[in-house]
Amino acid sequence: MRRGPVTGLILPGGGARAAYQVGVLAGIAELYESGTPVPFPVIAGTSAGAMNAAYLASRMDDFNAATGRLREIWGGLEVGDVYRAEYRKVLGVVLHWLWSLISGGLGENNPRSLLDNTPLQKLLTQNIDFDGIGRRIDEGLLRGLAITVAGYASERSLSYFEADPGVQSWWRERREGRPAGITIDHVMASLALPIVFPAVKLGDSASLKVGQWVVAIGNPFGLDYSVTVGVVSAMGRNIGAGPYDDFIQTDASINPGNSGGPLLDLDGRVEGINTAINPKGQGIGFAIPINMIAEILPRLKAGGQVQRSWLGIYVDPIPKPLRAELGLPDKGGALVKKIVPGGPAEDANLARGDLIWKIDGHDVEGADQLAWMAGNIGVGKTVALDVQRGDKHLDLSIKLGAQPN
Repeated sequence: MRRGPVTGLILPGGGARAAYQVGVLAGIAELYESGTPVPFPVIAGTSAGAMNAAYLASRMDDFNAATGRLREIWGGLEVGDVYRAEYRKVLGVVLHWLWSLISGGLGENNPRSLLDNTPLQKLLTQNIDFDGIGRRIDEGLLRGLAITVAGYASERSLSYFEADPGVQSWWRERREGRPAGITIDHVMASLALPIVFPAVKLGDSASLKVGQWVVAIGNPFGLDYSVTVGVVSAMGRNIGAGPYDDFIQTDASINPGNSGGPLLDLDGRVEGINTAINPKGQGIGFAIPINMIAEILPRLKAGGQVQRSWLGIYVDPIPKPLRAELGLPDKGGALVKKIVPGGPAEDANLARGDLIWKIDGHDVEGADQLAWMAGNIGVGKTVALDVQRGDKHLDLSIKLGAQPN
């Protein structure tokens, strides 16, 4: 049954503004009797306001007590409670960045931020009962909590929400809402400022190695906040999900409910998104590489869909007998099985039986990889193909078309 409208509370960012929020909330709380629940069943917060929002959501049972404790926290806040303020460390970070820029640019081992906000994370963890947020929802005191995070690279804002089961995710222009069990990581991500405080970091799935330890997080069978550990079993797996399969295989336990959760390396970087299992076996799970997601998201943002480019051909792996007959390498390349009439390949004079070794200057490692590479170059772009026809090598140019739906 649909509930009626309620009064929500929106707490924006800014340190001074967040402190002012606490004073106003304490004043409102004085209008209520002691022991009265927080009168805002829907709460949203951003940046410094996210700290206040998460705290209130975890203490919905007593408005006066919650605002009183918030006043104590903000009243006793010192610089050392927010970040490590040793001037030598800050100076060292600045000098490190300057030297990196002079010597050729910032790299992976450079500091991620000017200030270390570990003290603030510790303070919030000690004072906010994140498990209590879900309990307040179950008790009916809270309808939902949303923590908004700014994506500085994607230019989108992402709102993580923990709410009644009926609340659904949403996707709008530059805004996305995603269900999650709110944790300290969501609040810290909301507080992240480029250079000043560190943002949550994505990994580089192309550098992931077989045998590397990974951690899968999700809600299998409704068991919230479950963490499993395993290793990368294989890379580039084709599981028959579609023509662009390129999955990370892991033996970290993945079950229904894990889909959409992160696959992390031991440095806490997101290397993939858990998505599938092989139901016939155990310890056979699959994740979408984070590099693939990073490549697709800008296109979804720009056009609302992924428009694939294509060559207009069907390809197969090169058979071993043909490799032996022509003296070809044991791996790599793709065999053209069919030319689509009227497609880009027909105009470029590709022929059935041709072997494609390179596209756009990149080696073709296999038939599946060729389809993925061609699909991501872009509609209307002209690329070079390194082709073998019999014992002859041809350099062909082809203008990629739009893949039909």
